[in-house]
Amino acid sequence: MKNCTKKFVAKNLFPVFNYWILAIVIVLLQSSALAQPLDQDFPVTNGGIDVMHRDGNILYIGGYFNYVGPNTGRGVFLDINSGSYDVNFPKVNGDVYACISDNNGGWYIGGTFTKVGNSYRNNVAQILSDGTVSNWNPGTNGSIRTIALNGSTVYLGGSFTQVGGVARDFAAAVDAITGATTSWNPQPDGLVWSIVATNDVVYVGGSFLTLNPSPVPRTNLAAVNISDGAVTSWSCDVSAYNINLPFAVYGLMLQDNDSTLYIWGNITSIGGTARKGIGRVNTYLPNSVQSWNPNVLASASFTIPGLVYTVAVSGDTVFIGGNFTRIRTTSTIRNRIAAVTKGGTPTALSWNPNISADWYDNSVYNKPEVFSLEVSDSLVYAGGTFNLVGGNRRHNLVAINRSDGLISSFDPHIADYSTIASENGVYTLLLDNNKIFAGGQFSSVNGVTRKAIAAINLLNNTVTDWNPKLNTEWGWDPTVSTIAHHGSNVFIGGDIDSVGDQYRRAFVTVDNTTGLPTNFLASSTFNTLVTLLRVQDDKLFISANFSTIGDSVRNRLACIDLLTEQVTAWNPQIGGFSGYETVNSIAFSGSTIYLGGGFETVQGVSRSRLAAVDDVFGIPTSWDPNNGNASGLAAYNLKIANSAVYLAGTFSQVGSEFRNGLASIDFNGNVLPWNPNVIHSFDIARVYDIDIAGSTLYAGGNFTSVNGLSRRGIAAIDINSGTPTNWVPAILGELRSVIVNQTDKNVYLGGYFETINDDPAYCLGSYMDQSITGTTTFQLTVTVDDSWNLVSIPGLHPTDQNVNTWWSGRDINTPVYKFSNGYEAITTATPGEGYWMFHLGPNTYNTGDEWPVGGINLVPNNPITAVSGWNLIGGYENTAATSGVTTTPAGLITGSFYQYIPNTGYQTATTLTPGYGYWVELTGAGSINIPSALEKTTNTSVNKIKENWGKIIINDAAGKSGTLYSTNESSELNSFNLPPLPPAGLFDVRFGSQRFVEDLYSSSNTIELNGVTYPVTISVEGMDLNLEDAIDGSKVNTVVKDGNSFVLYNSSVNVLKVSSENIVPMEYSLDQNYPNPFNPATTIKFSLPEVSDVKLTIYNTIGQRVALIINSTMDAGSYSIKWDASNVASGLYFYELSTKNFKSVKKMMLLK
Repeated sequence: MKNCTKKFVAKNLFPVFNYWILAIVIVLLQSSALAQPLDQDFPVTNGGIDVMHRDGNILYIGGYFNYVGPNTGRGVFLDINSGSYDVNFPKVNGDVYACISDNNGGWYIGGTFTKVGNSYRNNVAQILSDGTVSNWNPGTNGSIRTIALNGSTVYLGGSFTQVGGVARDFAAAVDAITGATTSWNPQPDGLVWSIVATNDVVYVGGSFLTLNPSPVPRTNLAAVNISDGAVTSWSCDVSAYNINLPFAVYGLMLQDNDSTLYIWGNITSIGGTARKGIGRVNTYLPNSVQSWNPNVLASASFTIPGLVYTVAVSGDTVFIGGNFTRIRTTSTIRNRIAAVTKGGTPTALSWNPNISADWYDNSVYNKPEVFSLEVSDSLVYAGGTFNLVGGNRRHNLVAINRSDGLISSFDPHIADYSTIASENGVYTLLLDNNKIFAGGQFSSVNGVTRKAIAAINLLNNTVTDWNPKLNTEWGWDPTVSTIAHHGSNVFIGGDIDSVGDQYRRAFVTVDNTTGLPTNFLASSTFNTLVTLLRVQDDKLFISANFSTIGDSVRNRLACIDLLTEQVTAWNPQIGGFSGYETVNSIAFSGSTIYLGGGFETVQGVSRSRLAAVDDVFGIPTSWDPNNGNASGLAAYNLKIANSAVYLAGTFSQVGSEFRNGLASIDFNGNVLPWNPNVIHSFDIARVYDIDIAGSTLYAGGNFTSVNGLSRRGIAAIDINSGTPTNWVPAILGELRSVIVNQTDKNVYLGGYFETINDDPAYCLGSYMDQSITGTTTFQLTVTVDDSWNLVSIPGLHPTDQNVNTWWSGRDINTPVYKFSNGYEAITTATPGEGYWMFHLGPNTYNTGDEWPVGGINLVPNNPITAVSGWNLIGGYENTAATSGVTTTPAGLITGSFYQYIPNTGYQTATTLTPGYGYWVELTGAGSINIPSALEKTTNTSVNKIKENWGKIIINDAAGKSGTLYSTNESSELNSFNLPPLPPAGLFDVRFGSQRFVEDLYSSSNTIELNGVTYPVTISVEGMDLNLEDAIDGSKVNTVVKDGNSFVLYNSSVNVLKVSSENIVPMEYSLDQNYPNPFNPATTIKFSLPEVSDVKLTIYNTIGQRVALIINSTMDAGSYSIKWDASNVASGLYFYELSTKNFKSVKKMMLLK
């Protein structure tokens, strides 16, 4: 069974920091924090981030969370109709446990926090009606659990020992205007959880035994006078159930003109009378317990009381919320919420919303609970930790009809309570006209459920709809520890067992648009966590504790060619002595690949935790920087810069050199003098991730200082001196992942933390570093031919954008053309557009030669406006993979990108190279989004030419060559459309259908010869070709056999009619019928590699034979059979091809 230990309890992230250390840190960092801009609109999660991965304007985050949403802070006002939060309300950077009205349109809030909006406030604050934080600032040194207002006095209760710098234990009073601490001082000896006040007396409830200096005994409940807090003669002791809870009395409420006091919590008796969970007493007599007894029970056992956290009275009804399952009797089931009559015994009402959670496991995780109630005329609002109400999904806050107990449409989706953290509950509610305040331990509202992985659109800071729906077989939340991408594929590694309803253990590949799993490596078994996924040069490097991958033997590390989906020959053979040696990090420099991990050997050669291997076979080089280090080393990340390898991890020594957390190693294996000396004051320093931008290295981890300067969790370090820069976004927690965006100067931060520079940023943040020097120009090289060329401008020429400025060697007598439903002449070029340009003589244009030495000016990589049909475009300053290009709306690209290659014609393009032009066809109007350089993708074209397709190779007398293909897979032909013809005179060969792939087995077609020099040689491979001129067959009429050629001398023939003779297939195959679904006829194709006795049979769904289409001996070849189902009913059918050596069955659907 898996380890069920909670991996992340954010509230206990920092056990080594007590309150005073935290306060000192805050003061020291305030001056720099105020100048450092945190993106307040960047999303947050409800659990830790272990990895981030950027693909252009999409940021993938992975870790241990199940919710992503806007950064709202932990106190929000919500619209009671839409559930949307008020963005103007100040963000609270810590837990909010109490909220009351200040009777002037504003509010007092209390909890465990240090900052509200832009104002520092310790645990208590006043927010005015306009949303600004007032100057009222009592400040405490501990949590506030309850607030009461009476006249001009605010009463506070909690776990503090000082208020406004004045000694006050657990209870205090402050002036409602000035915030000054008054003389009222009851001095309970334990925590105070609830206070209610009248004009004469203040009732205090909590966990204490005495009050006043005397001291005066009172058990968990006392009445003290309003002037100085002296205990009155009224007494009513409350006993608690003997379990480990910090409270006995959790709440108090006065009713009936202050003559009745409701008391609830972890209660077994009140005033010596048995009461479970809740009871009420008369305030005019001591120990005057009323007969009203809801008898709240934890379970079917009559002896164990339930916990009551909240009570609301409305008319003749008392609503009760908490952690219980029974009320009144052991047979009256009410889960976490109930309603009883205010009068009488009382009577349990039939109102039964049934609050629960499907993450609840009594043996491991905390129970669902209701912590706060507010009641309106028609609705009961319940806040707590839950995700089901009456079987319907509601997260931590719900509005329930008073009439029938059914939920309303109100659904603000408070950040989920989960198996990740004992957080995210709603602890206090306050109705205020058409809005309701919700405060608690949550990080966000109005978000979405995302398990372990999500995608964020960096253009608008929103969570995308992409949702792979990861799961584990035991039901707890999955974890994602590594992410990579390649074209439309996103590779995910972590503690996962399935994606949707498909089994995938530890590793899965999903589509970047749909989130659905693909079949890539689906048959490989990963029994342990995947520790590394990295894409480089169309190859995926993957590490886990495997010994085989696919059908290849590979120890712990393998490389898969993503173009062929085959394991390459590269095989470092990672080994060691623990049996669990994996690679955590990898870096590339030329033909050398650098590795870091937990290994001890590489191809049998001793290499302790660090190694370098060649990129072909994985043979280790002599690079061995950690040789002789007996203390061990954990390498988390490697980066290449300045001809050196930068190492991040947990270590105090590299080789024989002492280094803490960060080190720099040259390509000879020598540890360089660079030494930032990363330290943690109370623990081992760990640097989990690094990124490099220019001359600055950004490091994330758990450290507290770098090179003697205070830096908490994140630091920017000069890559030459090792000295931290003055960029100081302090994190209280651990940073696990860091990515620098040089374009907009943002640094993305992910990890296990709650705030950045005291501003709420739960586990995820975007923080600007103005010192990042983004370049404004780039260098460019473009080679052109002595003819027509497809070109573009990827930026702006410093002089102007005239076509003669850009291409000084062009033929000035021939226009430069763009394409807009036809060719149009232009004189000024625009980034994003592609052009046909005729050049006089071959040339290579370079910055520093034909173009300015300072470079070409960068432009924003804006989406390119595109039309339905063919578009001639250009990329920007960076080479980007065509497979990484997306559209808005999504999915408009169905075929390939095309480039023009001199002497060859149109060819599919896998990359967009700066300065060249490319064709792409869209199925509808929209915009084309070019991937960012920071995450270049390199993938194959959408169109894959198969080896068994027939080839028609056309070579002319000038040495120009083009290839056309023949296939019987007619359903895919539209993805092989060619762009419009190039300008007159350019070499171009294509089928008359304007494709370069056609189905010549089903029907004839034509081949168009443009710009060819005769004679033309037509060669055929993998097929036999019928060839004749397209007019009457009088000039050309021949059959070209497989492997032979035909030479066309007649220059008047530029269109040829072609069809295919049967070729001999390499293997048996049965294709999917087309069309499918069909009415009334469909075509079934199959191939025979040898003479065979063939049966082609149609069956219905119960196995009855509907038709026997073929029952004869057939020669080797490819066949196409049409079945007319006019006399057959609509429905699902099966067709079976059977021979002595082959059998295959497929489905088809007849729809009439």
